[in-house]
Amino acid sequence: MAVDHDKLDFLLRQLPEELKQLVVQYAESLVAERTETRGPEIDSSRSIRRFFGTCDSDENSGDNERIDADLARSYSDPHTE
Repeated sequence: MAVDHDKLDFLLRQLPEELKQLVVQYAESLVAERTETRGPEIDSSRSIRRFFGTCDSDENSGDNERIDADLARSYSDPHTE
């Protein structure tokens, strides 16, 4: 989400000083909380593409009709859970 700093500044200037301080403190606590819960930083130079092709599958693995038929067969079999 893009942050419009000018709009935020405008809104904060409209508040009484004691309320402005509460809003700023709350915003800072949210940022601190989010930073703490994010976990380790993600190396953005590494791409998801490194996982492409790592699964060994047959040439028909992306065949939706075959997948649909397999699912229908599985769901219609009364002997499986």
